[in-house]
Amino acid sequence: MPSKTPRAHLLHDLEDTALLLLPLLDDRTSRACLEDIIQAHHQISSNRYLDRFPDTLNNNPRPSFYHSDILLFAERGIRHKQAFRMSPSHLNDIVDFFKDDLVFFSRGNKPQAPPKYQIGLLVYRMAHGHDCRTLDREFGVSTGTVFKWCERSLIAILRKQSNFISWPSPTERLEIKARFLSEYSIPHCVGLIDGYHVNLTTAPARDDAGAYHSRKERYGFNVMAIVDHTKQFRYIHYGYPASSSDQRVQRAIEPLNTPSQYFSNQEYLLADSGFTASSLVVPMFKKSAGQAVLRGKTAYFNSRASVMRVGVEHSIGVLKARWTILRSMSMRLRTKKDEAMAHAIIVACTILHNILINTDEYYTEEFTGNLPIEPLRDEQPVEEEVAEDNFLGAGRLRPHMRRRHDLVEQMLALETEEIDIDNFILS
Repeated sequence: MPSKTPRAHLLHDLEDTALLLLPLLDDRTSRACLEDIIQAHHQISSNRYLDRFPDTLNNNPRPSFYHSDILLFAERGIRHKQAFRMSPSHLNDIVDFFKDDLVFFSRGNKPQAPPKYQIGLLVYRMAHGHDCRTLDREFGVSTGTVFKWCERSLIAILRKQSNFISWPSPTERLEIKARFLSEYSIPHCVGLIDGYHVNLTTAPARDDAGAYHSRKERYGFNVMAIVDHTKQFRYIHYGYPASSSDQRVQRAIEPLNTPSQYFSNQEYLLADSGFTASSLVVPMFKKSAGQAVLRGKTAYFNSRASVMRVGVEHSIGVLKARWTILRSMSMRLRTKKDEAMAHAIIVACTILHNILINTDEYYTEEFTGNLPIEPLRDEQPVEEEVAEDNFLGAGRLRPHMRRRHDLVEQMLALETEEIDIDNFILS
């Protein structure tokens, strides 16, 4: 004998309850209760499935999505921060930034869902790293609707990219240099450069999938970022697959290829030892083969620069702590459009990071320290540097190495206390 479905059981229970209330129609409370039961019975019986609902009037989101709205959008405190990685007021601010974009205005007779829900769904997706099918089940909207809402929201956010990710102006660079100099005694630096990996959960379904496979046995992208003293991202370069070396990505960065538009006299970016030295990029010193410790001026420079470089690692850590999708992106790359969507998500996460970094939403509940970062490191042979342990070979330095040598001399000249540089050791 076939068993009843939950829908049939619920309808039967409502009918039994209604029969019990019929003799009590003179009572106002009983009459109101009966009317509610009749309305619920009509709504359930007019749908084939218990957990599916038709669109409401005016084609607003489904009631199941409104239920999610009550649980998530209307939440306060920790639960809201766990869902969206920010407070309700800051989520409203973000919606206000982008809600007037033309992409949220319907071109036909059917009105769109409010921008709050569309942008909020994208924020939730980036915060948790879910794919469209998972959000389909959680929010009660179709997979196609999830994709459409995310796509619209990404378009609206990226159209204002220049408002939130921009290279510092000459006046701003003066402020950045002054802050780095006062806090770390390192002059002329206008930014910190580093790279990180954005991993994919599955291999791309493409002929060139091998290009996205990194030495860490993960598929993904290489992203290079430049940040300032406030941990704001001033420039990001994305699009290279994970197999690309850091030198290759570095050569493609626009500010380094057209320096006259981005740098003034003596300005440069501070980097770790995996980067190629130039007049615009000053990396930390590497240890020579078999060298246990750095000594002298090389040790002195690395000891100062390593403290300052924590800023870029911290910035990337906060970015990836808030937006889980950057740690593990749940999407399958099949077409160029899929790849463009992945790039757009990277940029959107960075834009929202810059909006929130100077608010009280600086940390999330998940973030209590520096996240492990996957920096870009080149495993290919790098041209051997002239030994600079004691700078006796300074006269033989190539021009791109001399910039770092001159910087160390400037730093020593700024020291207010005497340093025994000959006995300075860094392990």
